[in-house]
Amino acid sequence: MRLATLLVVGLLPGLVAANAVKELEAVYRDFNAAMKARDLKKVMAFTTPDFKLINASKVVFSRMEVRTNLEQTLKQFKSIASITTKIDSFKSSKLTVIQVRSTSVFKAEIVNPSTKKVGVFESKSTSDDVWHKTAAGWRIKESRIVKEENTLDGRKVGA
Repeated sequence: MRLATLLVVGLLPGLVAANAVKELEAVYRDFNAAMKARDLKKVMAFTTPDFKLINASKVVFSRMEVRTNLEQTLKQFKSIASITTKIDSFKSSKLTVIQVRSTSVFKAEIVNPSTKKVGVFESKSTSDDVWHKTAAGWRIKESRIVKEENTLDGRKVGA
């Protein structure tokens, strides 16, 4: 009986974390839907008050800076075709904090500044995200972009 208890206690954190990952998959879907709808209020509701974004160049942006930049960026797109996020891996040392490595793909139509024609913008990024379980659900505290590639009509453009 003691061995069974030790096995259950030893496995429990992993099972809880795996369940939390399923919850986070749903949160990423809801987050992406809010982005596609350009609903900044809903998008920002997924973040903690002290949220920060660290881009691939290691520049740190506060929650308010992210909101301002996002608002300006979303205005540039004629339409957002799709946004997907896949959880690649996760680790957790506490039941209320999960570190996730995820890959996101964002596709949208934008007016190409060079040709003035509508083109397809695509951004593929890999990030390390830190999620905290709060009374209101999972909220992202930090997103660190580790890799990003942007293209316009299949040609690489700056990040």
